[in-house]
Amino acid sequence: MHFEIGCRNLKNAQEFYSQMFDWKPQSMGPAAMIAAETGGIGGHMTSLGHEPHHYTIFYVDVDRGRYLKKRNRWEAKPSSRP
Repeated sequence: MHFEIGCRNLKNAQEFYSQMFDWKPQSMGPAAMIAAETGGIGGHMTSLGHEPHHYTIFYVDVDRGRYLKKRNRWEAKPSSRP
């Protein structure tokens, strides 16, 4: 699992989340990586420089075959392909 936080101002976001959660972001170009703490998940913050400025994304690793079978039983259609 991994998370991504989009922001307009990366420096301000790094300061806020560092103070709020004691994160120690490491700058990497237009992003700042956040290492996973014990029992937590890693992620990053990024400033795209264009819309959308504020967003969150969660990347989750699942057994794709298992969940595709489950989806097919529900006759659901994916909104997008991976």
